[in-house]
Amino acid sequence: MFGDIASRFWYGNDAIDLSSNLNKRGAKSAAKLAVSSNVPCGILQRANKIWQHRHPGDFFGRSYKSQTPMIYTRQVFGRLTCLYNGQHIIDGMNTIGDPIPSITNSNVDNETDMVDDLPLDRRTLLSRVNNYPCICT
Repeated sequence: MFGDIASRFWYGNDAIDLSSNLNKRGAKSAAKLAVSSNVPCGILQRANKIWQHRHPGDFFGRSYKSQTPMIYTRQVFGRLTCLYNGQHIIDGMNTIGDPIPSITNSNVDNETDMVDDLPLDRRTLLSRVNNYPCICT
């Protein structure tokens, strides 16, 4: 989810004018401008209408999975969010060392043995993250 101002820009949602809660003059004027009629709002809805008018029946992303600019944008943003959050986690793992716990035969339940699913090292984990399709949109 985006904040109020970004949701207003992308989707045309109502945004709360925060200028009365801010103390600095520059922040007040910026907040007032962000929710004014001088700034575009609902650009994805407008892009959908323009696309459907100019290209009736065509898919925006050259795929049936992204028929409109709004769907395509959500998919790309979701993929990038997953990618960079995962990269942030991997960078943290590189900083603190190998966080994968060592498992011995004494503390493994053989019926729910998940040892084969654990990557052997960070390089294996990194390759799995980079090659795994992201489904969060």
